[in-house]
Amino acid sequence: TEYIEPTDVVRPTETLSIPTVTNTPGAPTQSFTPGPSPTPLPGLDLNQMGLQLYSQLTYDDWAVVVGITEPTGVGWIKIQANWAFLQPDGPNDWNEAMQLFERQIQLAARPGFNILLSVAKAPAWSRSVFEEDGPPDDPQALADFITFMLSTKIGESIAAIEIWNEPNLAREWRGIL
Repeated sequence: TEYIEPTDVVRPTETLSIPTVTNTPGAPTQSFTPGPSPTPLPGLDLNQMGLQLYSQLTYDDWAVVVGITEPTGVGWIKIQANWAFLQPDGPNDWNEAMQLFERQIQLAARPGFNILLSVAKAPAWSRSVFEEDGPPDDPQALADFITFMLSTKIGESIAAIEIWNEPNLAREWRGIL
């Protein structure tokens, strides 16, 4: 019997001896019925898979996250646009947060990821109900925000848009009148 150290590397061409288990004389015998053979799974298409990245980071931290994501080989990344964070002071507000977000989207697009932009969390100026997160009172305000973002360099890198986040969860959808 061989003992394998945790640091040893077993190469596919190497074989290991497996110890033989024998019954103790006089002990009851056990029968073993093998289970079904495993069914091979279809290959995964990494172009159809993705990861969600959290964008409320510094630019340098964002670059690290994108760099870690690139070797996974996935074709998509989902980035949530926290509308309340990006436009806290009103529609058409082009502030430092929006400028940083634009640069982050551009950096994420460089390796060739398809970017799914998820828009959620309406800012206070657009809602009258403030329990948890939720949509704006007027859906046109959301449409205007998406149009605004798509008219910037952000729009050049977006492959798809998810309108709101997890509408099946009440905490994401408070405020519907």
